[in-house]
Amino acid sequence: MSERPLGSRQYVEEAWSPFEVNVDGEMASCNFNANPERGGEATLCVIPTQALAVVEDPARMKEKPNVMSEWLDRLTAAGAGILLAHGRWCDDLWATAAMAARGVDVFERMEKRLAAVVSDALARGFARPGRVAMMGSSRHGFAVIHALASNPDVSACVAHQPVVHWPRMDEFRGMDGNPVVMEHSLYELTDRFAPKPFMAQTGYDDQRVGQSWIQAFTERVSAHYERAGAGGRFTHELLTIPGHDGARVPDKALDSVVDWLREQGLL
Repeated sequence: MSERPLGSRQYVEEAWSPFEVNVDGEMASCNFNANPERGGEATLCVIPTQALAVVEDPARMKEKPNVMSEWLDRLTAAGAGILLAHGRWCDDLWATAAMAARGVDVFERMEKRLAAVVSDALARGFARPGRVAMMGSSRHGFAVIHALASNPDVSACVAHQPVVHWPRMDEFRGMDGNPVVMEHSLYELTDRFAPKPFMAQTGYDDQRVGQSWIQAFTERVSAHYERAGAGGRFTHELLTIPGHDGARVPDKALDSVVDWLREQGLL
């Protein structure tokens, strides 16, 4: 994709429909952009983010492009419906770690928040069952993988440079034995993904997330998919950037997300 399609519905303010979902008395901010031809028959890509300003005004990304805007360029052009959701519980990772250290299960709160958003979207007719793909990067890469294992309403996920082991992160250093962190270890969920389509994109030397942890995780996931006879449903794409270093994600990797969704019958 050599030029950004600035005329797409992603950048039209009127194409977005903001709404809120009540989750135990707390409002989760969301914004929906429908496929104007297919409506609820289109695959819905649910993308959680800590950037509340982006959820509230996604059209402004025309001036400030980032990985999400590049995703949306491609997804809207391919006909997907888009649902942005404010993640909230992982906005500040130092605060998240401090809460986990006190025994507050922030990951369960995140899971419940995203599950409520997906359930509400289905109830509103934004998508139909079996057509909900959740997509996230870094901390929200963890969230969408967790949702794939835990939420039957999530049909597929794309995790871009996901956090796969929290104690590797500076904010969670020394918390290997923390009960909250241990309970939500992705390594203990790897037998619960298949046969749902799952794509993981990781850097080749991600110092922030930990390359050895990524390799161990993806190998374990791949083995479970093979044993389930669903090897074609899991894709691990090794990026040509180290990962979490600020380098721009190559067009090839951005394009491959749409290609993969098509291969899985979701676009």
